[in-house]
Amino acid sequence: MSIDIVAKSFSNSLKILGIDHIVLSRKVIKKYITKNVGGGDRVLHVLANAILLNKVRVCRKSVYGNPMWSFNGVTILYEVKNFREFEYCVIDRDEECFNDVTETIARYLKLIMPMKPLIIVDLSLFELHHDMELKVLVKQLVLAINTIRLWLTDLHIAIVNMPLYFNPLLNKISTLARICYDDSLYKTIELERAVLLDPYADEALTSQDILSNDYFIIGGIVDRKFSRPYATSMLLALNNLDIKSKSIRLGSSAIGVPNELNKIVDIVMRVRFLGESLESAIISNMSVDDKISRIVYEVRKRYSKDRVISKDIISKLMKSYSLEERYMNRILLRLKDFNII
Repeated sequence: MSIDIVAKSFSNSLKILGIDHIVLSRKVIKKYITKNVGGGDRVLHVLANAILLNKVRVCRKSVYGNPMWSFNGVTILYEVKNFREFEYCVIDRDEECFNDVTETIARYLKLIMPMKPLIIVDLSLFELHHDMELKVLVKQLVLAINTIRLWLTDLHIAIVNMPLYFNPLLNKISTLARICYDDSLYKTIELERAVLLDPYADEALTSQDILSNDYFIIGGIVDRKFSRPYATSMLLALNNLDIKSKSIRLGSSAIGVPNELNKIVDIVMRVRFLGESLESAIISNMSVDDKISRIVYEVRKRYSKDRVISKDIISKLMKSYSLEERYMNRILLRLKDFNII
């Protein structure tokens, strides 16, 4: 597993300023640090995002702390009434602070932290959507931003060709995501290291593609009401882009592969930062419906000639997609034309 680049950058920012111990106020622990947050790297990751989003502040003041986590030379402590005394504390933005050093830390963090990979959501075709689809698209954008925060920060997602329609909604979610109302962002990136994730592209995306590219362009397209099979490919012509197009597939087919923005983001991040295989990352993000569709597709592909299949074979397929046995009947209902033995 690779090192969390947000946590590492944040810890290095602290150490540049001579901070190797930092105490978390009780309010910060309660609001942002859950029991299952993980190790010190995860705690620092959460804190870095909270600082960038102006949810917490770093205050220089005398405070007592009890060590709880550590990462990359920085010890994170829980605020107590009396133990060891330290001089830096992370507090909620509403808590009182007379010596606020947050801006300095945030400035160093932005300077040190790698700004790649960058997820780019292109909304060039938003006008094609039905009102219901627009609501789904907004929800997916919010989920995509929340997903990127689990891996990186809001600075690692950009929304291009964004209509003013989305402004009030997105401003409530993020003031850091890169917002462009035109295609000017494309002029600032290395296009040779960019890839358009297009479900209808001729070439399949590979794990190596994810590792060797830094810019991943996703079409902000929802086709819940009307099918738009080649809409994503239109983004290249609309923005005059000459870049690679790849489709996310399982084997030779995209059937069952999630198409929600947040899930595409998570697939890319899992391969990039956890070293997961692309197949594993896809399966981790498949919904129950996705898995059922995929299993039915595979059964029909392999056994369509005789239309005979055993429940044992279906069970094995279900296990390969981590699908519980209780969903067997839903699969069988879609295979009524098969003889199940």
